Amino acid sequence: MSPVLPPPLLALTPGDLEATIRCDGVLVTVAQAVGAGLRGVLLREPELPDRPFLELARGLARILAPVHGWLGLHDRAHLVAASGAQGLHLGFRSLRPEDARAVTGPAVALGLSTHLGDDPSSWSSVDYRFFGPVKDTPSKRGLKPPTGMGALGETARA
Repeated sequence: MSPVLPPPLLALTPGDLEATIRCDGVLVTVAQAVGAGLRGVLLREPELPDRPFLELARGLARILAPVHGWLGLHDRAHLVAASGAQGLHLGFRSLRPEDARAVTGPAVALGLSTHLGDDPSSWSSVDYRFFGPVKDTPSKRGLKPPTGMGALGETARA
């Protein structure tokens, strides 16, 4: 079975939710966005422990199901099956794609965040990839400098 790839427009959750903060606001916002045509969400919440992360993922899956939407999880290979997600996205501090694929199997779309100067051979086992950061972003400050649109264009052409 081939993996279902994410749609061309994909929303990412804020990335700053904590276990003490209820996630209802994210569910309401995503439901509104799905009503406006959104068909894909990447759940990226590094500070949420597994239980609230899984509850949020299941809530998002319920919202996306009626429109045959796509749900991806960031860095939680062990929760993909339990959440009903169609994808797993890896960052530069994540499992290697080969190791993640061993957990998820071939039916889950495997994505990777790539950066300027990365070895293209690291992309060979993924189904899709992101490139960045193109602009300044709080989650990459001090880790990865913004590359600008020119580097994005060069990478896309390559």
